[in-house]
Amino acid sequence: MSDVNRDDIWKSAKEQYKIQQIREEWEWLISNTVAKWETKKNILEIGCYDGGSTYYLSNFANKMRTIDNNIPCRFDPTSIPCLDYEYIGGDSHDPDILKSVLSTEWDFAFIDGDHSYEGVKADFQNVREFLKSGTPVAFHDIVISDYHHAHGCYVGEFWEDLKKTNPTLKTLEFKTDPEWGGIGIVFIP
Repeated sequence: MSDVNRDDIWKSAKEQYKIQQIREEWEWLISNTVAKWETKKNILEIGCYDGGSTYYLSNFANKMRTIDNNIPCRFDPTSIPCLDYEYIGGDSHDPDILKSVLSTEWDFAFIDGDHSYEGVKADFQNVREFLKSGTPVAFHDIVISDYHHAHGCYVGEFWEDLKKTNPTLKTLEFKTDPEWGGIGIVFIP
């Protein structure tokens, strides 16, 4: 979408919402997914913390839902620029919460919630069967490091296992820091 000023969006995401991602990784993600769209589409986000990724992604969304376990929400959901936005506080593995979001056809999913191996695996398996072929699903924190492990983050191990057990999946990844972050994208077959 050429009418979106990504520098302005990043500035707000960083200053007002404290986006957690590394800018170079985030810009790479956006360039390989939502920035390619000609019109706004539907975005599902699992995990948001202070809302930086939510704010940024919502600028590309026609409809957006965020599931996060912070109750109450750590930011003002009415400040999100997507007209059809809803913050859903609770566990992304809860069948009732999943039922409320999986009736929509999502064009992009961003997973940055439960960072345990089983948690990120469950988030991916829960949404993948409801996504059409070609839909990108992005994961934050795919770097495998002592820092991540000290903070209970095993997304990198899940990411590596996903690629090993599904070698025909189209995947992309970008890492700038050997200890933190990293973004991986898988395209639903």
